[in-house]
Amino acid sequence: MKKPFGMNRLERRYASEDLCRWVNKASVTTQSAMASTLLSALCLLVGLVCFPSTECWEAPWFCHGRECPVYTVVQQYEGFEERNYEASHWITADVASTSQSDLKDGFWKLYYFNQGQNSESKEIAMTRPVVVSVKEADSMGEQQVSISVFQSDTDIPEPNDNTIRKTVTPGGTVYVRSFGGVASDEDALENAQQLREDLRAAGKEFVENRFDAAGYDAPWDLINRHNEVWVRAP
Repeated sequence: MKKPFGMNRLERRYASEDLCRWVNKASVTTQSAMASTLLSALCLLVGLVCFPSTECWEAPWFCHGRECPVYTVVQQYEGFEERNYEASHWITADVASTSQSDLKDGFWKLYYFNQGQNSESKEIAMTRPVVVSVKEADSMGEQQVSISVFQSDTDIPEPNDNTIRKTVTPGGTVYVRSFGGVASDEDALENAQQLREDLRAAGKEFVENRFDAAGYDAPWDLINRHNEVWVRAP
């Protein structure tokens, strides 16, 4: 499907921002009230072109210019951030554990899906982040682990590999703790535990038995790395 206006989302956002800056400047210097009103209406129209917010959202630096799930920051706390995420689409593969070998196997399945191993032989640009979801074992079951890659286009082709599935994460409140470096599974567990302690201290309710570890960097990027652990509100 051809993209509207022949531009991708990022290009449309920059074009909209440039036009709105021009409109605001022109409104200040225009003497005619009617002309100023028309210019303001034009800027409003530009805003409507990029509605909903997924079209205009400015992704944070750690997305590295790639598509990311859309969120707004509700409040910044010492040690964690409260975000409100929009619903998002993913491709997901279940893996046996959080070991590096199992996670790599899962990631390569998703990577090759994006490279065209799908029902439409469609190449899909890699996005950010890659998310490892861990549902911790209780007395009745085993730990459940999956790895997911965000999909910015909701029209996702069917996977050729039946161990890959399409998933939708509903919108809602997510508590986020950020940390740097090359993250190991021990780093993720440690930061998830610290986040839970901080949430309890702040009086926040959250899902106790699950967390997500989000990575935003390629393996070969060794500096300015950004990792997150997510804990969701009920």
